[in-house]
Amino acid sequence: MSSRATLSTSGGVVDLGKPTHRKGSMPRRAATIAKADTTPPRRKKVGILGFAETWKEAPFDDPDWEFWGLNELWKYVKRWDRWFEIHDGETLGITKRDLSEGEQKRHIEWLSRDHGARPIYMLPHHCEGGRFPNAVAYPLDAMVNTFGRYFTSTIGYMIALAIAEDFTTIGLFGIDLASDVEYPNQRPNAEYLIGIARGQGREVIVPDQAAILHAGFLYGYERPHKEAGGVLSAVEKHKATLVQKHEETLATLHTIDGAIQESENFIKLLRYKDRGVHVEKY
Repeated sequence: MSSRATLSTSGGVVDLGKPTHRKGSMPRRAATIAKADTTPPRRKKVGILGFAETWKEAPFDDPDWEFWGLNELWKYVKRWDRWFEIHDGETLGITKRDLSEGEQKRHIEWLSRDHGARPIYMLPHHCEGGRFPNAVAYPLDAMVNTFGRYFTSTIGYMIALAIAEDFTTIGLFGIDLASDVEYPNQRPNAEYLIGIARGQGREVIVPDQAAILHAGFLYGYERPHKEAGGVLSAVEKHKATLVQKHEETLATLHTIDGAIQESENFIKLLRYKDRGVHVEKY
């Protein structure tokens, strides 16, 4: 058996190493093509979808594109071919994007439906027992062997799989990774994988308004917006003034609350006195 990593996907078997051919045998790629006579041609363009506003720029009406989504984005997108829900049982369906009552249950119910032949990549324990009929295990070992043990978000897993499956065009729609949690931890991993894809000659499409692969200033040639014209220091000074006023106001409120409580206690004492209650030291 060959020691090269292979990945089984909905598009067939992808050899992650260099193909080797025995004399007199049909090459792997040729064999795959020969068996594809009765099936629709496999798409070579994949759109990876995130929650930022630029997901709306994805070419959903173009049949040449396959689309991959994640988490609870299914509530919004027009169509999808594969889904990614790489969360454990404690965090499955929990999101700060929609705090409406019942949204977690709604998401889990959606995962529990039969979505035909479309796979939903999940953690291995979610793929057992039949609770999620479309659940398939993400090929983690193959991805780690190929790209290294460096994955910090679902987006990273999606980009890696798109490269491994030899998509020639990878579109990143709705992906900013600009929040305080995403920017330092998740964005570097995604941009590392984008660099691999472009280095291999693949087209990576990023909308102009997306944050990923964009910087607010050119190091050395431009100043960060927060430093330009002393704006940052002025805003920080103003914030410090507001914080001080906030603390002083809270102290005043606490004093007033104490005075109100003291007045209420005195009123109760007078009522009890009128009702014949003996009050000590009154």
